[in-house]
Amino acid sequence: MYVAFGLAGLSAVVVGIALFMVAREEVLLDLHHRVTEGTVIGISTSVRGPGSADVVYSADGREHTTSVGQPWWGGSVYTGDHVRIEYSPSHPSLARRAGAHDALSLVGGLAACTVAGVAFEGLRRRRRRRVTGGAGSRCGRPRAGRRPRR
Repeated sequence: MYVAFGLAGLSAVVVGIALFMVAREEVLLDLHHRVTEGTVIGISTSVRGPGSADVVYSADGREHTTSVGQPWWGGSVYTGDHVRIEYSPSHPSLARRAGAHDALSLVGGLAACTVAGVAFEGLRRRRRRRVTGGAGSRCGRPRAGRRPRR
């Protein structure tokens, strides 16, 4: 049982660090960004999500290539499409589609995983209680050699 708590704590720390890193980049882009036009040069599909688009854009006279996430619902882009890109002037490789907040997708996915984990743990405990028959019994029969007190 302590191993399970240790693993849960470790996973919480890892998820917290990942959320911090994503949130830090999102906040940096929200506070200091420039907007430019980019061209989609490739599409990457994913089995578990909407995939991403490789975009080339010009910033400060140089061309940059970045991968931006496709939206979960509608608004997919295809090769050759022009998209608006928000990028950080201090780190031009840090970019996203204009108006997109990818951290919200990550938070939604983590919330779904958390709810699923809690549900599975509840089902596991419920099944264990039903199989053992409750505390102090042996599959529903009273213990041998003991009589109830009156």
